[in-house]
Amino acid sequence: MEEKCAFGQDDSALTISRAEADALIALKDGKAALLYIYILRNEGSFDREAAARDLAMPLEEVDRAASSLMSLFAPGKRPALLKPDAPPEYSAEEISASIREKPDFAGLVQETQRRLGKMLSGSELKVLYGIYDYLGMPTEVILLLITHCKEEYTQRYGEGRSPTLRFIEKEAYAWARMDILTQERAEEHLRRRAESRMKTEEIKRLLQIRNRELSPTERKYIASWIEMGFCTEAIELAYDRTVVKTGGMNWAYMNSIIRSWHTKGLHTVSEIEKGDSPAGIKRQDKPGGAPTREEYERMKRYLEKMKQE
Repeated sequence: MEEKCAFGQDDSALTISRAEADALIALKDGKAALLYIYILRNEGSFDREAAARDLAMPLEEVDRAASSLMSLFAPGKRPALLKPDAPPEYSAEEISASIREKPDFAGLVQETQRRLGKMLSGSELKVLYGIYDYLGMPTEVILLLITHCKEEYTQRYGEGRSPTLRFIEKEAYAWARMDILTQERAEEHLRRRAESRMKTEEIKRLLQIRNRELSPTERKYIASWIEMGFCTEAIELAYDRTVVKTGGMNWAYMNSIIRSWHTKGLHTVSEIEKGDSPAGIKRQDKPGGAPTREEYERMKRYLEKMKQE
């Protein structure tokens, strides 16, 4: 089994293989390595302008870093992480031949039409075939994907609405970047998504958010807290401290409390009560966790002592 290098210790840790780490080191290109981590952090999504902005890097440097990364992989060998979201342009003849000659794809077409409640058009068949052929996703995984997309679409837009093939395709690429290409991995991913959705609803209730959906920013905050491994009770404690300190809900302040606990490795109420206190929150609000005056003085005395020795 190939060893993995992990960034962080929680469930949301980013991992790369030893071979990938060795290849990046051998490349001797810090910007290319940074871009690789950025792409990995964004689940394979790569937008030149967004990368330039987020990494404070000129577009031409982003392009050079991307070219440097691609030089690591032989043609046809590059990982799914960097695979473009642009399958080949399949012809109608290719699609028809695949339906005739590939029983599993023919069955996939029939079941997809049944689940979506409509006949697929020629362009929709090409999208479906791209997921099957270009991404190499097994039919049983594609069907799990379609069911998941139907549930997501219903939750967003209400009963009676079915997802478009483009909506399904977008999610298919996200799964491919996360290496969700087996039934076991797909089922595990969906199980975690369901748990996350339940926790999100619990947190929404304890934050007293009623009769409205979460905003994208609010949803990102909550998702990050769940990914860090915090239980609902710990998040409720952070909410209580936020209200006491600020007089109401302050997302940025509450997030600073939770991130400070995460940095200390405190994720349960018992751990927090032992390792932190309301009085200690103010200390965490300092930008970058700057040392106190006393710590500076202690450091100064230590250095002076070292000089004398």
